[in-house]
Amino acid sequence: MTKECFEKKTHEFIEHLKREGYAPSTIRVAYSAIKMYAEGYGVNLRLTNLPPIEEKIPPYLEEDEVKKLIDGTLCLRDKAIITLLYDCGLRVGELVELNTEDLDLKDKTIFIKSREKSRFPQRLPISEKTAKILEEYIKEYGLEEGMPLFPSPKGRERISTHTVYCIVRSWSERILGKKVHPHMLRHTTGVVLRKHGADMEAIRDFLGHKSDVTTRRYARIVPTELKKLPSRL
Repeated sequence: MTKECFEKKTHEFIEHLKREGYAPSTIRVAYSAIKMYAEGYGVNLRLTNLPPIEEKIPPYLEEDEVKKLIDGTLCLRDKAIITLLYDCGLRVGELVELNTEDLDLKDKTIFIKSREKSRFPQRLPISEKTAKILEEYIKEYGLEEGMPLFPSPKGRERISTHTVYCIVRSWSERILGKKVHPHMLRHTTGVVLRKHGADMEAIRDFLGHKSDVTTRRYARIVPTELKKLPSRL
């Protein structure tokens, strides 16, 4: 079978699947199988009628759920961790790398030295509520400059990423009755920013996305209020 014949038949088959209402992801799986079959005959298929796959909104919490989770977390250290993960949309790796000097309570900002997927360091704003929680936490735990912001219970070593996952999951199951992971809090930040009118570029910069494709998933959220962004906490 010639390349032209392969492409013609495959094009017709893809259009048939569209008419039958198959999901874009299912159609692309079917095309991949046909493409592999064609390659066995030395034919490299290139189609232009493949449907785009819609970016799905990742799982996230509602704003009242986040408030309930934060307010219901009784351990001050764990409350500070959950609050900061959400308020700044941090990755777990970014959280555990923070030192006390990265936090400026006077200016209400936090400095991210090495965003994993960003080209340059970023200083992010924190809310009044987050600042107060962190101030209480630092005072109660006697943290000094040069120390990790979230040290392990054993001493000056940093808390592990596994421990952070366990903290978020444990409190979310107890308070919300659902399993929440730290990255879900980050997704929630993106969704909330979009709901309150932030554009894609602002969300991308705030979350430290390297690619616009990663941010595009939040485009399906319809802003409910195109005004100055209120505090998320």
